[in-house]
Amino acid sequence: MPLHKKAVSEKLFRLINELMKAEPLQGFYLVGGTALALYYGHRESVDIDLFTHTPFDAERLRAYMENAHSLQQTTNKENTVLGQINGIKTDFIAHRYPLIGEVNTIDGIRLLSVKDIAAMKLNAIANRGSKKDFWDYAELLKHFDREELLGFFTRKYPSSNRWSVEKSLCYFDDAENEPDPIDLAGQTWDQVKATILADNRLG
Repeated sequence: MPLHKKAVSEKLFRLINELMKAEPLQGFYLVGGTALALYYGHRESVDIDLFTHTPFDAERLRAYMENAHSLQQTTNKENTVLGQINGIKTDFIAHRYPLIGEVNTIDGIRLLSVKDIAAMKLNAIANRGSKKDFWDYAELLKHFDREELLGFFTRKYPSSNRWSVEKSLCYFDDAENEPDPIDLAGQTWDQVKATILADNRLG
């Protein structure tokens, strides 16, 4: 399937392309809201999350990224480098959980599978979901039913509590005061919540 490049700025897409070619990042792939926006084109996304499922030398990667891509570092710890490149929030993280789908390469971009991204979105919602997470969850409900999405979560995080996720899916209070992402179909926050609540009643 073609990527929905309208979901990101030209500057951001150009940076993703550059990072995909970097030798130290060959085991990394795009995840999170930006990957999902490129798959579905439902909203704009403004940052880059590159994950790997194997450990890496954070200090060595930080030094490389500072030299090759002018990374301005904000956090550096084991298996994690968080920073900005040309004003774009860019994170490199080892997320050491099993892959439940294939990593896809589309237009030269390595993207984590939608199944894995969905599982991670539910995990984020269970741990105080942001408005963007709920926006993405509402989009995922157009492509999968809730039971499928919960199944992805339990496969990726088998030791986690499914009940806590289910309880969190309709808890919007912590996200209410966050800015709305730019929805490319004009969907509002109230509509996002209504979609999720209606699905919950059906379930």
